[in-house]
Amino acid sequence: MHHQFDTTTEHSQPIVPLDNDNSIDLKNKQIIDEEKDEASTAPMCKELKEFTQELEDCFKEGEGKVNPEHVKQIFRKYLDKIDLSDLEAYCLADTRATYTRNLIFKNPYFSLIVLAWNPQQHSSIHSHAGSQCWFRCMRGQVKECRWMIDPTHDQSLCPSEPTKEFIANVNSIGYIDDNNGVHCIVNTRDEISVTLHCYAPPYDSCACYSEETGEVYRGKVMFDSIGGVIDTSHPSKESVVSSTISKIEKFLIM
Repeated sequence: MHHQFDTTTEHSQPIVPLDNDNSIDLKNKQIIDEEKDEASTAPMCKELKEFTQELEDCFKEGEGKVNPEHVKQIFRKYLDKIDLSDLEAYCLADTRATYTRNLIFKNPYFSLIVLAWNPQQHSSIHSHAGSQCWFRCMRGQVKECRWMIDPTHDQSLCPSEPTKEFIANVNSIGYIDDNNGVHCIVNTRDEISVTLHCYAPPYDSCACYSEETGEVYRGKVMFDSIGGVIDTSHPSKESVVSSTISKIEKFLIM
């Protein structure tokens, strides 16, 4: 069943079981060690700075959970004010990975992240660790597939197939929290798609699920770049050469 996102409002590799207290890199599915909290105060254009400030004001006022529609209204307000060119400094894409996580801004209230999805790739099925998640499609097209969780069976996935599927085109705005189930995002195009995500509050790990077995694992949330600068703190990023492919997109040649 396919549903179109409200355009004014609203990768696949095997999951590796955890060893001891280590975590899974959700992007590359590699076992890694815990790392320090990261934050970014990268330079922003005027509109992006105002957008970020309005989000912060909203989350501060809400003191926790906020009405999803309030944040959607902020996203809608900036549909014509922020486009992909305003995110140019953050649009990095790792050609070896399924998708690339680029941190724009992070504080205790929320994080703002640009995700670049390689062609026909998708994320793991994952929860949001009690956080609220909004996203806007900035380029291409993505599909959101949702599953419900079985609370009586070790929090595993209920069905073997997603219960809902939503298509997001450019400027579509979506929302999910754990009350709505868990999901994965799929790039349906043969080119890179780009999405802008807001997570409130930020989180460092979440539950992820095997689509084949429904089993649950803990996944570590990683950033490939912070404020437009490649994070080379992990072995997979030690030898990185960046090159600008077009006005908007920068691809990391590994």
